[in-house]
Amino acid sequence: MTITIKIENQRDFQWLEPFLDALKKNTNAQIEIESSESVAEKAWREKVNAFLHFTETNAIKVPKIEHLTRIELNER
Repeated sequence: MTITIKIENQRDFQWLEPFLDALKKNTNAQIEIESSESVAEKAWREKVNAFLHFTETNAIKVPKIEHLTRIELNER
C-alpha cells in the first residue's frame, strides 16, 4: 500500500506527523509526502508574511528623520 499526501504548509505537516509515525509502525505502508515548495521555503515565507503583517498593524509615522553628522557620530 502506498499513501501519497500533499502538504501545503509546515503547520499541517507538524499536525499530521504523529499519525504518519503511528501508521509507519503499525503497517507496511509506504508514505510519500509531496510539497509544492520545500518546507524551508514555506517556513521562510510564513515568517516574512508574519513580519509584514506586524509592520502593517504596528506602523508609526515618523515626522522627520534627522541624520547625524560625522562629528556627532564620532562623539558617541
